[in-house]
Amino acid sequence: EEFKQTCLNEPYGDVSHLMLDLAYKVHPYRWPTIGIKPEHIEQATMPQVKVFFAKHYRPCNAVMALSGNITLERARALCLKWFAPIPSGVKPSRNLPAEPRQTEMRCLVVEREVPENALFMAFHMPGRFTEQFPVYDVASDLLANGRSSRLKERLVAKGKYFSMLEASVMGTVDPGLFEVYGQLLDGVTYQEAEAAIWHELQDLVNVGQPELEKVQNKYAATLRYDELSIKNRALQMAEYELYGGAEQLNEREAKQRAVTTGQVATVVKKALVPENACVLEYRAKAI
Repeated sequence: EEFKQTCLNEPYGDVSHLMLDLAYKVHPYRWPTIGIKPEHIEQATMPQVKVFFAKHYRPCNAVMALSGNITLERARALCLKWFAPIPSGVKPSRNLPAEPRQTEMRCLVVEREVPENALFMAFHMPGRFTEQFPVYDVASDLLANGRSSRLKERLVAKGKYFSMLEASVMGTVDPGLFEVYGQLLDGVTYQEAEAAIWHELQDLVNVGQPELEKVQNKYAATLRYDELSIKNRALQMAEYELYGGAEQLNEREAKQRAVTTGQVATVVKKALVPENACVLEYRAKAI
C-alpha cells in the first residue's frame, strides 16, 4: 500500500525510481529502498524478512544515542536490562561496487498524468562524509535556499520559466547526487527551461563573498534551531557515530564556513557539467 500511495498514485511519485535508474548503473543506489516495483514487497516471504532482520538488526550493528532528562547511570541500567540478553551477532560486511564515472549526458523523457510539465536534473557528487561535501551543500544553498536565492529569484519570482524550482544534495554515505528540479510554467519549452538552469549553474563561478556568507550564516542558524530538539540531537549523534564519530557534529559549521568562492567555482567547472548530468523530462499528458 505504501508503494502504491507514494510511488504510483502520487503525482511525480516515480521520479526517484526514474532518476536513480538513470544515474546509477552498478551501485545499489539504483534500487530504491521500497523496491523497484510492488511485487518486490508482495513476494517477500516471512523467512526472508527474518533472515534479513537477524543479519542487520543486531547490537553489533547498532548505535544508541540518548538525549533528555536521564542520567548516564540510569541509561546504562536500562540498556543492560533490555539489550544485554540479545545476542551480539556478526557485523555484516559492506563491500558495495563503486559507480563508474559518467562520461556523457543521460536523458530520459516520460509522459504521465500530472498537472504540470517538470524538469529534473542530477549530477554525481561525493558522499556526505567527505571533505568535498560541504562545498556542494553550499552550492545548492546558493541556488535555492530561500526566496532570495538565485534560482527562486531569477527563474521563479520573475515569472519567466518555473512555478517552483529547487536544488538539493542527496546526502548519502556513498557518492550521491546534486539535484535541480522544477515545474515549468505554461508555454515554456523544455529547451528554454533547461537552458535557463544551465545559465544559472555556470554563473555560480561568479558568486561573491557577501552572498556566500549569507548562506553560511543561514546554515549556522539552522543548526542552532535543530539543536533545540532533543530528538534531533539523539538522531544526529547516532548517525554521526555510526559513520565515523559523533564529534563530527561539532565540526559541521566550521567546515561549512571554510568553503570559499573558489571552491564553489571548482565544483561548477568539475561536476555541474553536461557529461556529468542526468536529465529527466517529465511531461504532463494532454487532456
